[in-house]
Amino acid sequence: SDNIRIEFRGTKGADFESDISIDDVSVAEAVTTDLELTSIVEPANNISCFGPNETVTVELESEGATTVDFSVDTAVITLTVTGANTGQYFATLTTGTLAQFQTQNVTFMGVDLSVVGTSDLTFTVTINGDGNALNDTISGTFITQPVISTFPYLEDFEAGEGGWVAVGGNSSWAF
Repeated sequence: SDNIRIEFRGTKGADFESDISIDDVSVAEAVTTDLELTSIVEPANNISCFGPNETVTVELESEGATTVDFSVDTAVITLTVTGANTGQYFATLTTGTLAQFQTQNVTFMGVDLSVVGTSDLTFTVTINGDGNALNDTISGTFITQPVISTFPYLEDFEAGEGGWVAVGGNSSWAF
């Protein structure tokens, strides 16, 4: 049908918690093919003593109206690492299928996150005919801390933070 009706209803309450807001609403034709990167699955923690041979996993979801057949339409997921660590890694999906709203994990082996400091991991998926480029990229920031293997350990912070970070809502530590 060419007739579309969208209705938003809100119920007013007695205080500020009864507010309603609506933003970024759109009506569009369903796209046939649309792969979305939904989350970074692994590493589960973004602060750790990462090494030179890490396993990194991202979740991929099909948002298109039809099932994606990777033997027909190859998908390439690119992982770009910038910051303290740098590198580019590729995963190519050439077999299997992914139906609408199904997910699949894509794993990168041997990712080097060994340099102490902050690194940004950016994942991008490409496939022919992707109808929505807005959900093709996901990023996360990861902090590699130093491995302490000699004791006693001494950090004088003369050359920087030394891989230490302050986290949590009540942290009072600052460089």
